[in-house]
Amino acid sequence: HRCVKGSLPASLVRGAAMYFQRMMGVYDQVDAFVAPCSFMRDKLVAGGFAADKIHVIRQGVETDGPPPSGEKGDYILYFGRFSPEKGLDMLLEAYQNLAPDVDLVLAGRGLGDYEAFLKGLVRPAFAGRIRFAGFLAEPALSGLVARALFTVAPSRWYDNAPLAVLESALQATPVLAANIGGIPELIEDGITGRLFAPDSVADLTAKLAELLARREALPVMGRAARER
Repeated sequence: HRCVKGSLPASLVRGAAMYFQRMMGVYDQVDAFVAPCSFMRDKLVAGGFAADKIHVIRQGVETDGPPPSGEKGDYILYFGRFSPEKGLDMLLEAYQNLAPDVDLVLAGRGLGDYEAFLKGLVRPAFAGRIRFAGFLAEPALSGLVARALFTVAPSRWYDNAPLAVLESALQATPVLAANIGGIPELIEDGITGRLFAPDSVADLTAKLAELLARREALPVMGRAARER
């Protein structure tokens, strides 16, 4: 299925390597596997891995720095990889259908020509409202996250423990995220952020509208996310 970078030769090599490792019993020699969330642990067990060999060690972010200033901008933010499984096409559709009075900022790097595809989804009326910020390093990225009203993690495929959720919480910024994979383990729905039905533009649109209608609650949710 050309799963490796869309390449048949690369996918054949990867597949052959996996079959060879299975034939040689490579994974049977491993004493312990580490999973970043319970969801991944359960999937590995369902796939035949020994449950007593799998240990959940959750990812974290450094919290020794000062808390964010609390000053917010007037935009919603996505930051991370630009690729189909991240659901950015849904976010663009939901945002443009809602037409809110805040901007949408997308920060990250595209794979192949996917970024160009996303830019092609921007309707002319929103050309000045949807901004592609490119790849940002620290401290520019953390500053952008800290000033966002909230961030969005619209993954349509399994996501185990996206650091974008934790990095948003570190900056006291709540997250609107898809209720899929390990993401629900990182967000208390209605307390530190909101969850929406995965792969549902309608529910994503509704939850965007809900958060924007309750802007006074966003700083409270952000502080709860940082504390958690």
